[in-house]
Amino acid sequence: MARFIAIPVTQGDAFFLERKNLSVLIDGGRNRFAFPNLFQTSTRKNSVDIVVCTHNDADHTDGVIGYLEGGLRCDEVWLPGRWLSVLPDVLRPFV
Repeated sequence: MARFIAIPVTQGDAFFLERKNLSVLIDGGRNRFAFPNLFQTSTRKNSVDIVVCTHNDADHTDGVIGYLEGGLRCDEVWLPGRWLSVLPDVLRPFV
């Protein structure tokens, strides 16, 4: 069964899509520190297949950073092209 959840991040956007063999988190809202718990509470999950950050605004990116820092798992991270220059710093703790 497919699920689509708009995660209540207060400011910005965060969506979770789950289908038969795929789960995706799209954006994470603005609250970097609260997002990992909010994600788990809203989805009852500790991981996704793909994390997508659609663009560079803090109300989309900060929760994605919090997701990664919070130890939640993913197989792939899709980031805006503008992040290429800082990608080594963003992913350093996870590589």
